[in-house]
Amino acid sequence: MPWSHARSVLVAVLTTFALAACGDPEPSTPPPGQAAGAATIAIQGWPQGTIGTLRFYRNATVDNVLVEVPVSAEGVASYTLPVPAGLIDFNPAAGLTFDPPGARFQVVIVMTTELAGSGSQTGEVRLGSRLFPPAPGPGDTMGELFYVDRDVSITGTAGGCTYDQRLVAGWNFVTNRTESLSPLACTISAAQTMPAVLGWRYVFLGI
Repeated sequence: MPWSHARSVLVAVLTTFALAACGDPEPSTPPPGQAAGAATIAIQGWPQGTIGTLRFYRNATVDNVLVEVPVSAEGVASYTLPVPAGLIDFNPAAGLTFDPPGARFQVVIVMTTELAGSGSQTGEVRLGSRLFPPAPGPGDTMGELFYVDRDVSITGTAGGCTYDQRLVAGWNFVTNRTESLSPLACTISAAQTMPAVLGWRYVFLGI
């Protein structure tokens, strides 16, 4: 999958954030500094008193479960992401500098939830500065988990977005901050620990 197509998938998925957060009390959020590949997280907006399951999917498809972990009644979960199968070749868009050549990647964009006793998907967990109704606006930041098989840097400008990504071999956080909508402008960067602007946010989608 070309890099530009992978990025378009990210934008297409994350800009469907049409639901507002539910009114349930939010658990205490662990401080920034969580590692991308393994962490204990507090899910904001989780329905208090209900246990459930959190599933991470590779390559934005619900056919490829990367890992599944329990969620406590307080909305807390611990995960460890393995080396993903199905690594994809980078194919950077014109205007980007990519170093070194030959690196491969995989992404986790979709994270679904199942509440105990439901028997089916009931919601999603999304990484972002907030839940976006109906789409991210200027100042909003979306996030994803991103794996690379070696250290990679991606810099330059393409599609109105400025890239300043320094990815380290293994799992990283990639953020996409919307600067303006007309014309479209964004800043895409990477970090190995969770940026303070992001939160793990639960959205109830129904049974």
